[in-house]
Amino acid sequence: GTTKFSFSLAHSEGHALIAVSKAGDVGADIERIRPGLHEETIAHRIIGSRARAALEGLDPSRRTNEFFRLWVRREAAVKCRGVSLVSAIHRDIEDGLVITDVEAGDGYVAAWALDAPMPPSVTPISYDWSF
Repeated sequence: GTTKFSFSLAHSEGHALIAVSKAGDVGADIERIRPGLHEETIAHRIIGSRARAALEGLDPSRRTNEFFRLWVRREAAVKCRGVSLVSAIHRDIEDGLVITDVEAGDGYVAAWALDAPMPPSVTPISYDWSF
């Protein structure tokens, strides 16, 4: 038989994240944390209702970092499901996915989403591609 691989690529200002899976569909996202956005307005339009509720209850000093963490988790889920952000508005599309935060370095957040039971092993690989 043929093994089906799924992959997802994301990048943000010189950083990249690639997720590859043979266990199921996968999505990945990475973002540089950029303070000063209108997090509450964007959150209302983009992230799911449970994530919005968690964000609203946070101390303002933690809100920006948590907003970006929730954003990359949402984007990873959208990519994994193969839908657009617009079609996912007001839907909790994360249900049934395994979503994992990925260490991305200072000032960045990243996550991947997998539409399958957690595989027996996950091997994170990190490269510094700056030159």
